[in-house]
Amino acid sequence: MTNNTITPQKRQKLLNEVKEILIHHAAMKKTISYGSLCRKITAFPLSPTDPLLHEILGEISKTSMEEDKGMLSAVAVRDDTKMPGSGFFQFATELGHLIGNREEFFRDQMDLLHSKYRDPNILTF
Repeated sequence: MTNNTITPQKRQKLLNEVKEILIHHAAMKKTISYGSLCRKITAFPLSPTDPLLHEILGEISKTSMEEDKGMLSAVAVRDDTKMPGSGFFQFATELGHLIGNREEFFRDQMDLLHSKYRDPNILTF
């Protein structure tokens, strides 16, 4: 799938939809696999390895970082490791994070995201 097949309007709709899905999962302190995320998206067909998906996730994380809410794309994880892919950690470094232990950084991001996005009206177990 190439990025030039999506209109700016569809891209914005896609970005909004992905962000909404990630916020929903962050509110519950849950993750979602890249594959499950792609299956939930209705705005534009994507696969877990699609560069457009990773571009959108990066944009969402950059914006959430600017809002002091953490890297929202941490919620999207690989099926096999249950953690974000290596691109997430590389991008985190580009955004100025010092990452010693990836698992610890991931847990810290999930805690931060949950504290920023949780809905006190939703029970999480």
